[in-house]
Amino acid sequence: MNAARRFLYRCIALLPLAWSLGTGTAHGKTAGLAKAPAQAQAARHAEAAGHHAAGRKAQAPGAGRAKAGARKSSAAQRTKATAAKAPAARAAQARMASASKARGTAVTRKAASAKGATVARKAAPARSSPVQRRAAASGARLDFSGRRRVGEASYYAHKFAGRKMADGTRMRLNHHNAASKTLPLGTIAKVTNLKTGKSAVVKIQDRGPFVKGRIVDLSPATARQIGLTAREGVGPVAVTPIAVPLPDGSVKPGEAAREPMARTQVAQGRGD
Repeated sequence: MNAARRFLYRCIALLPLAWSLGTGTAHGKTAGLAKAPAQAQAARHAEAAGHHAAGRKAQAPGAGRAKAGARKSSAAQRTKATAAKAPAARAAQARMASASKARGTAVTRKAASAKGATVARKAAPARSSPVQRRAAASGARLDFSGRRRVGEASYYAHKFAGRKMADGTRMRLNHHNAASKTLPLGTIAKVTNLKTGKSAVVKIQDRGPFVKGRIVDLSPATARQIGLTAREGVGPVAVTPIAVPLPDGSVKPGEAAREPMARTQVAQGRGD
């Protein structure tokens, strides 16, 4: 009886131990079962990552080749575009060269024109007076022959006193100034009134008269000397050159150069 009791007591005492052992085993199995899916999932993730890496490695050469092909294609397209633009660029360059040449030609022509104008201005005589311009417009040619001419004479009105004549000097009514369309300026000539026979020596300093039939305009002093009155206004005269200046600077003797009265009146005819 006592032995049985002791055995029972021992069994009861071992029950907590057995219980703890059973609980620990159950927990271990549960933990193992819980860890297994996590490990399997981690393994699957690792395997998937490996597959992805392998895929990328496998795709890398293809991608490089694709990029190289794209670069070659772009280079080929640029080459084609450049080749297509080359004719247009050459045409544009040709147009620019032509325009530059045209501008250069225009500048050269302008410079040549300016130079010609400068030379013409230098070669041109002094600015002509209205009387000279009228003489040029009338088409009269200068007469260097020194021969006698016959025609009508008129004389200056008083309103012309002090005005510039064709040679640049002022008109003086009391001097022996005269105007002619054809005799060179500076010519010394004898003017004879065919009605009275009186003569005077004059110096051609102006251009005119611009009336058909008239060959000389006289100052009032000369008109009085040869007997041309204000009442008549116009009279027949003979104009005979004494000394005719030539373009080369020399002086040619006229038909009246040998007459005695011409030599004594040359000084008066020059306005001295």
